[in-house]
Amino acid sequence: MKKKDLMVKVVLIAIVLLLLISLAAPAIFSQSIMPAPRRETLLNGTRLITHPDNKADKVWVRIRVHSGSAFDPQGKEGVMMLLSQNIFPNPAAGEFFEEDLEGSLNVVCDYDFIQITASSKPDEFLTMLETLATAVSSPTIDKETTDRLRAELNLFHDLNKLDISAMADEAVKQRLFGTFPYGRPQAGTKESLSRITFADIIEARKRFLTADNTSVVISGRFDRALATRAAKRYFGGWLKSDRKVPSTFKRPDDAPADMAVLSSDAVGQPAVRFAVRGVARADKDLPSAEVFAQIIQERLVRKAAPGNVDVRVSNVSLTLPGYLVVGFPAAAFGGIENTAKFKEAVNSAISEPISAAEFDAARRKAADDWRSRPFEEFWLDTDTYKLTSAENYARSFDSINLADVKAFAEMIGRLPMVSLMMLPAETPK
Repeated sequence: MKKKDLMVKVVLIAIVLLLLISLAAPAIFSQSIMPAPRRETLLNGTRLITHPDNKADKVWVRIRVHSGSAFDPQGKEGVMMLLSQNIFPNPAAGEFFEEDLEGSLNVVCDYDFIQITASSKPDEFLTMLETLATAVSSPTIDKETTDRLRAELNLFHDLNKLDISAMADEAVKQRLFGTFPYGRPQAGTKESLSRITFADIIEARKRFLTADNTSVVISGRFDRALATRAAKRYFGGWLKSDRKVPSTFKRPDDAPADMAVLSSDAVGQPAVRFAVRGVARADKDLPSAEVFAQIIQERLVRKAAPGNVDVRVSNVSLTLPGYLVVGFPAAAFGGIENTAKFKEAVNSAISEPISAAEFDAARRKAADDWRSRPFEEFWLDTDTYKLTSAENYARSFDSINLADVKAFAEMIGRLPMVSLMMLPAETPK
């Protein structure tokens, strides 16, 4: 009898614990993983996002212009890159941020946006904000500066021609997308840069470098009321665009299926690339694409010849559907004569059934990489990619399952895939 009573008590306790867990679970999993910023829009259309943090030792300002090199005129690739470099055209600007403000300065331009990321010590915050606002709202663009920046980009292209991996990456995009913006080099070419005048840069500034096409995020140790007043003062005079910017492009033509063998002036081992068109950044399948890229990477690394660790798989998601690219040295799968083996290895990595263990490991890795980004980047992405919630975007990997990734893998397996091999100047025997 005592044993029976004890068993009843144990069962009752277990039931109570399960009820408590079921009640607590929604609260646990619904907890925000991101701080809540304040959002407002200035009269000129600039989106201002602020998040003070008294524990921080610096102030960070991120300014993102929501147009990138996808908007380069055809035949004049490199315009948006030159525009981004014109914002802070001299090395002295970086030295000023490092030495005087005890912070940093970085400007990047990709297909989707131009972004300035800067920091300073807290008591130099207003100086930093004024410097940044002046630089983006009224950059000095003239022939002399444009010629100098073009010469610097040409030097970059000279060096890039020696990097066989970089050349293969550019070539596979061109083969996959053709003249579609994602198939054109973000930094242009020496030929396209030669066609660009400083008037082209001024025209791009009028169209894209405008108040209503920009978001500003301020984070770190600062006073929110003071920062808001300063932002309105320094950015308030920035003009809106006087014309609409198209947000879509003509779909690219179908990509060729045969493997291209290209010669180059580069040095190193022959490089192989496979690529297939993928998903947009705002697509519901973005997490599945990231996880599947991890799975393919792990499979190919296991199958590659010993010592060939330079196997990489990347999912590149952009405003419009991007691409998934597989890259490795030819030696990883037998050398330049084994083109059939290259395709066999990639097709096998894509088509093999996905196990639960593979999914769990890849999901953890992809989720960790995703959440390692600064939370300010999620806020900016919300504006760039027109997302409804930065919180949901940051938690993209929480709800995907094995079935989602399997469905994505099947979809990728049905799409045409392009391939190429880039040979160095002197192909190793």
